[in-house]
Amino acid sequence: GIYDANYVCNELKTVVQNFFNAYHDYLVKSGNINDNDFDEFWNIFCEFLQKAFKDIRFYRFQIKGIKSAIMKLTDILKSTKSGGREKIDYLVISAPTGSGKTEIMVLTILIVALARKIILLMHKFNDDINTPVALIVYPRRSLANDQVSRFMRYMSILNDIISKRFGNGGKLTMTINYTEVRWRDEYNEAISKAINGNKNRNKREIPLTMRYGVFAYLIWDGKDYYVELRFLTCPESGGGTAYPRFRVITNGNSYKIDDSTVYCNGNQLDFIALTKDRVKERLGDVHITIFETLRRNLLMKSFNNLFGTYRKSDNYEVFDYPLIIVLDEIHTYI
Repeated sequence: GIYDANYVCNELKTVVQNFFNAYHDYLVKSGNINDNDFDEFWNIFCEFLQKAFKDIRFYRFQIKGIKSAIMKLTDILKSTKSGGREKIDYLVISAPTGSGKTEIMVLTILIVALARKIILLMHKFNDDINTPVALIVYPRRSLANDQVSRFMRYMSILNDIISKRFGNGGKLTMTINYTEVRWRDEYNEAISKAINGNKNRNKREIPLTMRYGVFAYLIWDGKDYYVELRFLTCPESGGGTAYPRFRVITNGNSYKIDDSTVYCNGNQLDFIALTKDRVKERLGDVHITIFETLRRNLLMKSFNNLFGTYRKSDNYEVFDYPLIIVLDEIHTYI
């Protein structure tokens, strides 16, 4: 690639501003857009882009792909009074493996998710429940795991910038739901069995086995127990590989994980849900799943807002729904 982050920001600004205005018109209904809202949003995104891609250059096809996706979303939002809910459009991104097409999808999603977050914060929408702005569906867990790790890195950088302006309440959130994501009680039961039934209680690492053969590892660091999830990797792992962890709360012979925060390389990531309990409690701004899990979730009441929910402002309510549904990946054979 030859284009740096500053160039990308300048190239995308007009297209993204048109989208932001259309999204604002749909969500807010007032027709009065404060330019400061967009400026705040765009300053945050460009600062993120410069930090996340400071040593990386973009290809022209990546910039074109993001522009095309944002323009399609703008056209959908402007197409009807209902914000395009009756209209479906699609964008197929075809490129060789490792060429950077994933960044088109990721950056488009982060632009849209951040735009919605800024609009909802500025206009004080009810935030009791949430619906994803992007639903990403993968055919295989291994592919989903790789992309979750990538999202963790980008969202960690972006949320650090957001929290400096809006506090923790402004952070973008992510939920994932497929086989490796287990219930709290499964972890708690496995931990108790491992510790109380283990003759070598001071072993640094004890394997844990949950339903469907899902593995985790109980780690003793000399002071506290942690549950380590090795199906994902932490962002910015330095010279080695680090994995997300839950801290274990000990009370006598009782052991429970604290899944409100994920620990990665000493950093606390409170924006990602890695137990089914937390996913059920509140869906993230980005929700990642696989086809089989999605099929089951469609029949569950707790996932009623997966494809949209009503948000209330002072004088009206609006139907908020996922603007982006990603099906990754489609193979073509010649």
